[in-house]
Amino acid sequence: MAKYQLGIIYISREGFQIYAPGIQSILDFKFVPEIVRDLDIINKELLYNLLKLFISNNNIPKCSLIIVIADSASIIKDFIASDQTKEQAIEFLEHIPFEEVSSKSIRIENGIRAYGTNKELYELIKDAFMHEKFEVLMVLPAIAIGPEVSTKTTLDIDTINIIIEKEPLLKEFDLLKQPILPFRPEKNVTDTIETTDSVKEEKKSNNKRTILLATVFFVLIIVLVIVYINQPPL
Repeated sequence: MAKYQLGIIYISREGFQIYAPGIQSILDFKFVPEIVRDLDIINKELLYNLLKLFISNNNIPKCSLIIVIADSASIIKDFIASDQTKEQAIEFLEHIPFEEVSSKSIRIENGIRAYGTNKELYELIKDAFMHEKFEVLMVLPAIAIGPEVSTKTTLDIDTINIIIEKEPLLKEFDLLKQPILPFRPEKNVTDTIETTDSVKEEKKSNNKRTILLATVFFVLIIVLVIVYINQPPL
């Protein structure tokens, strides 16, 4: 159950907007390339401090926040139903180029919709507001709510009403309860070749060592036989 009245943070590629009961208009926070570029955080400390300043300067009243992530701040791909649909979706999510990926696979009529976003970005925004005693109820991909929300470029009253109305039905899509997928960079072809060559060299070296040991052992056997034959009788 929410502590306060509901508020909305809507994160897009360019920044985020916030609606909170008690403020006269929807507020904007714009990302600049020196702080956030292509959804990657460039300067975490500066972003965190600017967020706290933004909250303070605008006198945003405490509320229970639902953070919604627009399609423009997400990486999404649909996979048509086949025997390998699930594996393809997992592989796609594993290669999203963020250090920490928060993901969700959503069933659609003819397959699976794979969804990923930068966990560090929404977590830092969440932490800044929680530090100022706000409550964060959930973080939602906008596609879970529907195209009437997910494709929006700005937050408006109609969108706010839709989110608040559907909030009780959206808990299963909460990204705060999703596992983190670490970034796994692609293997470099040259790295693979170098590794293969080193394995071959190691195998050659091991083969030479085995032959040498076998030869030494054989010579020792011959020496022992000769010594035994030439030993004088007692």
